Amino acid sequence: MAKDIKNWKDRLICVDESSWKIFIEGASEGKYNGQVTTKKTLGPVLYYYYVLKKIAPTIDSETKIEIDHIVPEEKFQGNNGVDQALKDSLINFALLPKKDNISKSSKALNEITNDWLKEEVSKFSEIPQSDFAKYSDITNIDEMKEMRREKFLEAFSSIRNSELSN
Repeated sequence: MAKDIKNWKDRLICVDESSWKIFIEGASEGKYNGQVTTKKTLGPVLYYYYVLKKIAPTIDSETKIEIDHIVPEEKFQGNNGVDQALKDSLINFALLPKKDNISKSSKALNEITNDWLKEEVSKFSEIPQSDFAKYSDITNIDEMKEMRREKFLEAFSSIRNSELSN
């Protein structure tokens, strides 16, 4: 066991930057390796992303967080002009406080009235509150995709590489 701990670098295989880029590009579209992405498959990636970005929830010991949609699922229903795969894509998921998120439910970002919840949604989605109205309109989902995709690419390239070299 001591030998394994000492030689941990021989036991862990680092995913290279180009593989992360390919994954993020696909997951941002809602597909990877021919498979549709889901909350379950993207969950670990989201948690890793928040660790890399050093984004932590403002919670007490009783508050739980969950992965949920930024643009509510209901906004995709019957909207033929929008790529339906984006509903469960990497760019449409964020960690949100579970109890308080129930009050968000199917509301668009600009319909959230709780100030603390607005701050948490803004922090975890990295969407400034001043842009909530813009991204509440599902026709702007491609713009949100580009903005969030770039943040994921940065985290899994330069930030990750910096952390791994320390």
